[in-house]
Amino acid sequence: MIIEELSLFDFSPAFNPEKANWKKGVDNHKYCEVLAIIPDDALCPLEQGYSGSGNPLKEYRHKLWGDHAIAIWNYLGIDGKWGTATDLLSKHRKAKEPIKMRISERDIKCFEVTQIVEYLGG
Repeated sequence: MIIEELSLFDFSPAFNPEKANWKKGVDNHKYCEVLAIIPDDALCPLEQGYSGSGNPLKEYRHKLWGDHAIAIWNYLGIDGKWGTATDLLSKHRKAKEPIKMRISERDIKCFEVTQIVEYLGG
């Protein structure tokens, strides 16, 4: 018999577009803001030795990392720097601390595995 220890995060709800508080951006695309936990699988290319296509798992992890980094970067606004966004992603992922993100409606599929702590702006 295998006994597995579960944490609160194992029961956290995944992103639900119906619960999001959607707003229209300048470009007329909808977005929402959330406080969420970065998935452990969201790894930058350097963290996983990724150097191009050919490995589906590494491609998935890289895309997950990129989508979450963009969402953090978008939340930071016009003054946000890409390096700051990726540093925050890494810091919060490792600490399992929630971080604010802005998710575009056209990218919601990328956040199906993201644990949402709170939907902001409601």
